[in-house]
Amino acid sequence: MTPHERLISCLLLVAFAGACECRNPNVQRHLNPEGTACSDDAECETGLCEALPGKEKLCTRKCTDGCRSNEICEPLVEGRYACVPDKAALCQPCESDADCPYPGDRCIQVAGTNVCGRDCSFNGACPDSFQCAQAVGFDGALLTTQCVATSGTCECTAASDGQTLPCESTNASGTCMGVRTCNASTGYSACDARVPAEESCNGIDDNCNGQIDEDLGSTTCGVGACVVTVDNCVNGMPSQCVPREPMPEICDEVDNDCDMQVDEDFDKEASVTTCGTCDNDCTKKLTAAQPHATPRCDSGQCALDCDTLFGDCDATFATGCEQDLSGDINNCGGCGVKCASINGTATCDMGVCALACDPGWADCDGLPNNGCETHVATDLANCGTCGHVCPMPPNAVASCTNSQCGLGCATDWWDIDGDPSNGCEYNCVFQSATDLPDLAFTDSNCDGLDGEVANGIFVAPPVSGGNDANPGTRSAPKATLAGGMAAAVAQGKRDVYVATGTYVESLAITSPNKGVYGGYDKTTWARSLSNTVTVTGVNRPLFIDNANGAQVQLISFIGANASGVAQTAYGAFIRNSQQVQLTSVLIRAGSGSDGLSGANGVQGASGGNGAQGQPGVESGGPWWGVACQSKPRPQGGNGGTSVCGRTGGKGGAPGHETSAGDPGGTGVGGTPGGNGVPPHLGNVTPGAPYIGAPGTNGSPGAPGSSGGAIGTVSAAGYVPAATTDGAPGGHGNGGGGGGGG
Repeated sequence: MTPHERLISCLLLVAFAGACECRNPNVQRHLNPEGTACSDDAECETGLCEALPGKEKLCTRKCTDGCRSNEICEPLVEGRYACVPDKAALCQPCESDADCPYPGDRCIQVAGTNVCGRDCSFNGACPDSFQCAQAVGFDGALLTTQCVATSGTCECTAASDGQTLPCESTNASGTCMGVRTCNASTGYSACDARVPAEESCNGIDDNCNGQIDEDLGSTTCGVGACVVTVDNCVNGMPSQCVPREPMPEICDEVDNDCDMQVDEDFDKEASVTTCGTCDNDCTKKLTAAQPHATPRCDSGQCALDCDTLFGDCDATFATGCEQDLSGDINNCGGCGVKCASINGTATCDMGVCALACDPGWADCDGLPNNGCETHVATDLANCGTCGHVCPMPPNAVASCTNSQCGLGCATDWWDIDGDPSNGCEYNCVFQSATDLPDLAFTDSNCDGLDGEVANGIFVAPPVSGGNDANPGTRSAPKATLAGGMAAAVAQGKRDVYVATGTYVESLAITSPNKGVYGGYDKTTWARSLSNTVTVTGVNRPLFIDNANGAQVQLISFIGANASGVAQTAYGAFIRNSQQVQLTSVLIRAGSGSDGLSGANGVQGASGGNGAQGQPGVESGGPWWGVACQSKPRPQGGNGGTSVCGRTGGKGGAPGHETSAGDPGGTGVGGTPGGNGVPPHLGNVTPGAPYIGAPGTNGSPGAPGSSGGAIGTVSAAGYVPAATTDGAPGGHGNGGGGGGGG
């Protein structure tokens, strides 16, 4: 159409319609650039003429054209979205959130004044000199996503005169946006937003949500293919609903005849050709390449009937029964039935799993898909074989190692007797691996002994089972101290533990750092002061030589008396040894033997001659006659003088013819002298003397004094106190006096 023809057409329209706008498409209109005044959208290059809060209408950039770096996209009235300055409402005074114009902007407290913040919850971005941070709302509520002034203050001053703050009017019907304008003299103006109302069919956005006549509902009428749904309000006017006309029923999933039944003339539950839906023909989905499958329709779903030992394991109808189930260990006898080779070797034979387990493993649950799941080498409930449960005796912790049940003990409990049936019968708190026997009888290493079982030799009397042929253990002890000490030295053991009893022998310690400890019970080897150990029957029952660090406890040493002549008795003999400790030890020595007798004194010299005897009686006249006549009998002469200052005895009485003289008298003041010579015939010559005999030997000397009970100790050993020599023998007695004539 030519311009001339278009003009004529326009004139005709004016004639009939009364108005017409005639535009020449070849003539380009002038559009206002962004930011210039406008009255409607058509005048703007941006296509949007809008008055920002508190401003006149200006050509404004649409959000769809992209906002600049100093702009944000905000909803305006009637659902229109425009790019606005990013500080448009920030720091403008407010009384509530409704005074802040854009959605999400909140009325917050800044420097004692309520001002508008800006929502930064969607990206955390804020303009320069503002930050996205926590803020306190006008009502005291804590807000976390508002742009607030970095300086902490906002004021309406001459510098911000004319600035507008978005505001809103909110009620139950909705929210209408407006602005408040900053006046340097009076502050911000009241919000100019209109009051929202319930939406009605009138072509107006009553509730200010940017939509016109929205949510007024719709009306549906008819059934099946005849259903029609219309909005209740169209172009500001109510509408009517009229159903469509029914059509003949076909198999298309639609109620064509509008009788409230869909494809009622077609069996979709069981028909292979219309299985579930009209266009689902199961026979066409299965190819001839799947000879082990037969299609069927099962409750509206295509399904397969598989030949024996074949399965549809990929659950894909088109591939049919693709899986051979007779020999596949991953699908043995059924899809997904795995003959697991875990801890064993699996095979599948005619759909049945077979499993050969590795050593130490077993298939205890009989399930093929988890292989040999039980480690019978360590499983307490299946130790060595399926179902063999390791017992749990008192205070014990059961274990299974190398398919054998074992026993561990709970904390502070110990299996001392080695009998698993009674568990861990010994309660003890472990203190140290080193356990030297002590008088508190503490079992520091919890081996059931005050001492170390592994570091000692045990000794008990033969009546208690001791035998030197035994190894020296608690159950088979040695019989003698000598046997126990020899075993300790040979086996490198530190201690010898001695059970109660009497040992007739000497305890000899001749190696360093050896200990011999008594006080042990001969049956339980518990230690007590009542379990006495006595070493006796020999002189020197305790002998320690070259044994530094020797230890002896709770043993009594009772020494025997010394035998022989001039021999010392020892209770203990210790030499060449340092740091020897004897603890609670009784030592009692026997008596030493007697010393040698002193030598006899020398023989005394002969006594002097006796004095002349008194005259005899008449010749031929009997002396007894004199007696009868009451005359005194004549006396013998006095004894001679002794060289030792002793006088000899008197001479014998005078004899007559065949009569004998009396024995000599005792020497004066000395020890008794010897007798005079035997009587003999008297001499007829009156007054003739008789010579006295020599004196006898002197008396024995007194015994020497005994040696002292306490000797002295030196590096060489113990030295007993010395004895003293016996006193010399007494001098010999003087000789007897000569006999009387």
